[in-house]
Amino acid sequence: MKNTMLASFAIAAVFMTPFTSSAHDGPHGGSGSPPSVPQVRTGKTTGRVVAVTENAITVETKKKDQALKATYLIDRQTKTKGAPEVGQDVVVKYREELVGPIATNIEVKKHK
Repeated sequence: MKNTMLASFAIAAVFMTPFTSSAHDGPHGGSGSPPSVPQVRTGKTTGRVVAVTENAITVETKKKDQALKATYLIDRQTKTKGAPEVGQDVVVKYREELVGPIATNIEVKKHK
């Protein structure tokens, strides 16, 4: 009887240990929440090119009869469809980084 009770207690302790110790600790001993992954903000704008270099493109958009200019950095990963020039309409997809918005995709819109 003593051995049966001791074995039952040992089995219960083995099965309860993972639940009680991991309920408050994460998989690596931290808090119960997973590590936060920073959200990368992305966006898309359509407008007219007012300046373009090999490292940046500045696009003017109109919102509520107000002209807004935004400059997007161009890096090695930027994909370009067409050759953007001043005066052309473009669609720029971008991501926000610490250095500023970086163009991920630039597409020259064809005139009708």
